[in-house]
Amino acid sequence: MKSIYYYIIINLLFLSGLFADKHEHLSVRWENDTFLNTHLSNLWFKYTDRYYTNGVYLNYMSSDNELSRVQNTDQNFLWSKSLMQFLPKLGMEIERTRGGFQLEHQMYTPAIIASCDNYYRFCNNQRFLDYIFDYGIGKDADQLQVNDRPYAAMLMSSVIHERRGNSKFLSMRSTPTVDTVIIGLGMIGPEALGEQLQSGWHQIFNGVRPEGWSNQLKSEVGLLLHADRKWRIQSSSKDSFLAHEVDTSLGVDLGNIYSQAEAGISGRLGFGLPETFYDESIDSYGTTFFGIRGFYFFASANYKWVIHNIFIAGNTYRNSHGLVHERLQYDLKSGIGARIGGSKWDVNAELYWNNQSKEFNNQVGSHSYLTLSVNLSI
Repeated sequence: MKSIYYYIIINLLFLSGLFADKHEHLSVRWENDTFLNTHLSNLWFKYTDRYYTNGVYLNYMSSDNELSRVQNTDQNFLWSKSLMQFLPKLGMEIERTRGGFQLEHQMYTPAIIASCDNYYRFCNNQRFLDYIFDYGIGKDADQLQVNDRPYAAMLMSSVIHERRGNSKFLSMRSTPTVDTVIIGLGMIGPEALGEQLQSGWHQIFNGVRPEGWSNQLKSEVGLLLHADRKWRIQSSSKDSFLAHEVDTSLGVDLGNIYSQAEAGISGRLGFGLPETFYDESIDSYGTTFFGIRGFYFFASANYKWVIHNIFIAGNTYRNSHGLVHERLQYDLKSGIGARIGGSKWDVNAELYWNNQSKEFNNQVGSHSYLTLSVNLSI
């Protein structure tokens, strides 16, 4: 157990030591379904945990290495420039590269995490059981839920490589393009401390006590290789008060955690939109409305063809509980974003709703959760 704490401390020290140069980015993202549940297509705010129930992500991205300038080895963060120039360009005219690092923790549970007998006296009443189901309470929560997904937690660190430039979208006009390659290594199972984190959180906020973590996925090293390309297929002038952007993407995941292909489309509408395809100078951001640099709405749709998902199918090399996952899945997102800043810093915050389609055959309806993301640029 101590080795996991050392692993976390080393990763955090690594992250803190990176954030020192000009125009770098540090972001924190928290995803949780505690207050948002769309079971049976009704919107309720309830204290519940189920399915993908919590995720925390700490992310660092270096400043740009512009290939048109004299080469600077200090900008070759984690060999990102060398790798992204070595990989096939696939029609891209590369203008700049950058690297990054991410530490993440994910947690998954079945729908029933607490036994009814510990909270109520009417546990033989089916109508009552149907009601408290939405609060994660039911019968035999400490037993294996054979028709539901397994308990699981994952702690992972990843190296991120990115290149940006222009390419032709569908062999048509040249358009801004971003390629991203992520290589992740992590641990799935008790070493990821899912039981301790969920139980401690619920104890602090008086939530139900999860009772089934003894049935979680067994220890397994997780490997992930992710690659995607994004195109900006439509955009208006940045000087417009009501600007808009439309992006599309293709991606693939390989490894014993996920193996899947995906395609998506996203759009933003508002003023002061944060740039994602080019690294702006903070001096060029401008400040309006009492320090508010931007405010916008956004939405996206992502479709996946899933070959393997360890959090549904179970352990890869060891015997564990698992289910048959749905092959075709979608993720929908919608939310708002805002930007504030000074002469040498910029903060972009986003709050959005996520809706996932059914991930396995016995799942009751889709699943929703909220995401809060904060990005600091200096």
